[in-house]
This record gives sequence, structure tokens and C-alpha cells, in this order.
Amino acid sequence: MALTLFVFVGVRILIGALVRPHFMTAVIGSALDLKQGSWVLSASYYTDAQGHPLSFEQVNQMVTVYASTNPKTFSGSTVMAYLHQRGVSLLTDYQPPDRFWTFQLIEAALFFGLAIGLIAASLWWLQRRA
Repeated sequence: MALTLFVFVGVRILIGALVRPHFMTAVIGSALDLKQGSWVLSASYYTDAQGHPLSFEQVNQMVTVYASTNPKTFSGSTVMAYLHQRGVSLLTDYQPPDRFWTFQLIEAALFFGLAIGLIAASLWWLQRRA
């Protein structure tokens, strides 16, 4: 029984960490517009207007220029508006919350298939020994 528990927990962790992120292609969207309950797969990252990734140093340099030229209006929302005007986007890879039940069904099917396979292997092994 203890071995079964350890194997189940191990398989559960493997599926959750390695397999589940590949059930469906992740959505790439604005990190600022995520819906509550979204499953975030990557850290947020910045891109330019052509979609090329920007380093945090590049973005920080743009923010520093903005802060030095607009010290009175410097705030988080004005900085994001400034970056947006220059084509900079803050993106992240995520699975939307409406995919939750689809993921649950996929995992249930995987575990059901594994259970059927293990039952078949057990019956074959028992018949072979008898």
C-alpha cells in the first residue's frame, strides 16, 4: 500500500510538472490583463513592437529616460502608458481558466488508461503464475 501511494504521488508530480503544460498550447497575452484563475506558465517579459524580446536593462533605461524628463507625472500607470506608446508590451504565457475542466478530463483519461493498463498487466501476470 505504501509503495502504491509513493508511485501514485510520483506519477502525479511528473504529470503536473512535465506533461500538463503541454496539454494545450499556451496563450501569450498581456500580463496586465490576466483573468483571475489563469495558470501562469512563464515569468512576464517585455517585447518591442516587432515582438522581439527586450531585456530588463533596456526597459529600465527607457523608464529612466521617462522619469528624468517627466519627474512630476512619474507613476506606474504613466510609465506603462509611455512604454505602450513606444510599442513595448509586457507579456506572459498562460493557460486561461476556462481550460480547467478540459485539463481535468485529460488527466482523468490518462489515469484511467494507466489503471486499465495496470489491471491488464496484473491479470496477465496472475494467469501466468497459475
